[in-house]
Amino acid sequence: MEKVSLEKCKWCNGTGNGASHVMDTPYPCPDCEGTGYKEGKRAERYLDYLMEERYKEENEQR
Repeated sequence: MEKVSLEKCKWCNGTGNGASHVMDTPYPCPDCEGTGYKEGKRAERYLDYLMEERYKEENEQR
């Protein structure tokens, strides 16, 4: 899988909610698709992939 940045979104400061520094809103941030990551859903999938790989490695060692 292609490596993706896991930096937090600058717009919502990683909260996943729209513009928390401008206004309080329960709606998802449009920049990060509500994930809190700069790369949005791509970063979320990449993190899932990394966690799955680590889980596999740990189970292989047993």
